[in-house]
Amino acid sequence: AYTGTAGVPHAWIRKVFEAGGNKYFDVMNVHPYCWPHPPEGRLDVQLEKLRELMARHGDGAKDLVITEQGWPTHDPAVNGQLLRAGLKVARPEKATWNVVYATTVAGSPRQNDTLAAMIEAALPAGSRVEVCAGARLRARLSAGDVDAVVYPFDETYPVDTFPEVLAFVKAGGTLVDFGGMPMWYGTRITDKGQSVKVDADTAAHRAQLRLAETAWWYDKRLPKEIVVRPTASVQDLMSGYSAKGERFFTDRLLKPGDQLIPLLSATTNGYENDVEAVCAGVYKFNSDYKGAVAVSGVFQWSIFASDEARQAKMMARSLGISFAEGVQTFLWYEMTQPDSNPYDPESYFGILHANFAPKPAYTAYMTFIDRRPVGSVQLPNAWHDQDRLNYYPQWKLPDGRIGGMVWKVGKAEMRPLRFTTDKIELS
Repeated sequence: AYTGTAGVPHAWIRKVFEAGGNKYFDVMNVHPYCWPHPPEGRLDVQLEKLRELMARHGDGAKDLVITEQGWPTHDPAVNGQLLRAGLKVARPEKATWNVVYATTVAGSPRQNDTLAAMIEAALPAGSRVEVCAGARLRARLSAGDVDAVVYPFDETYPVDTFPEVLAFVKAGGTLVDFGGMPMWYGTRITDKGQSVKVDADTAAHRAQLRLAETAWWYDKRLPKEIVVRPTASVQDLMSGYSAKGERFFTDRLLKPGDQLIPLLSATTNGYENDVEAVCAGVYKFNSDYKGAVAVSGVFQWSIFASDEARQAKMMARSLGISFAEGVQTFLWYEMTQPDSNPYDPESYFGILHANFAPKPAYTAYMTFIDRRPVGSVQLPNAWHDQDRLNYYPQWKLPDGRIGGMVWKVGKAEMRPLRFTTDKIELS
């Protein structure tokens, strides 16, 4: 079998095919994680593109398997110390902040509200945080009373509003982009409220903001991972803090008058090399740009948590999509979780707790197996609408009966369901 890939890297898999690698495996194996987002419009699209790629190289008949998929249920947490330090360095004169959180998941009010509340809790008393996207974000920036824009705490950013954010920074505003490589994946929110990844020249966008990212695969002098600690400029704000750094930043794109002020550095733990490993810092401009950009290479995956009820929904829906896309084997990551660190996603991917108590996702899993047992055959008819908002995969059970699922994503609304039989069993 092809080794399980992190995500579904179509470009990488294409290169393997072009190099003749497809002669050496008979099963395509991927780990198409969608977390923190729901699977609709991601899992199905990624698998369809993979199938097309396999077919173009004569491998359309090979089995497709998923050996990792999951959503964790850890406690969400925003790094308040680092956020406060970054804003203080960017604008030391500010007593309160008027912030907009530029969400890329407009259809997830619970997650957005949770993040907004955590950001506000990390700010000085009297500060305000508003969740914005698309036209609303443009309107807020044009009003002229926004002090800072906070991008999602992962590696995504909203491409459609980047020109306005760039102008905001040039004019003196502050942008915060924490959680790994800044602005690594471009996204946009569709008219239906779905968040989708889009092709964008993200490297050009980073360069326009004069952000110069680096890592061990760019510069072999850098460590793959190293403990980073606060620099002298923020010791009073981050006393005792440490983290593991994997991404770093340099000042190579700055103009005279601009500076990169380190917040977290490996040099503060005794690391010595001929390159400074700045893992978090503030690009503070004093040239033709007048604002600042605070960045952090410390991954903040801990903010993207699913409660146990949502994990169960993601379980059922990803199972339905996967088998509708012709997946032969589906393995959830993981069965039993360690329950060791409430803020670590790796501790909470399971469908059983450490004491083997079942989570709702376990019930969802067993219900799916009961309703689609081994030997079931997926029906070839359409199983979602054109907008990928309504899903209704069906299959034939070993005894000849028809089974299926139906669900809707996006905004809540009433929808009539029409069945062709009166013999309906719902679980």
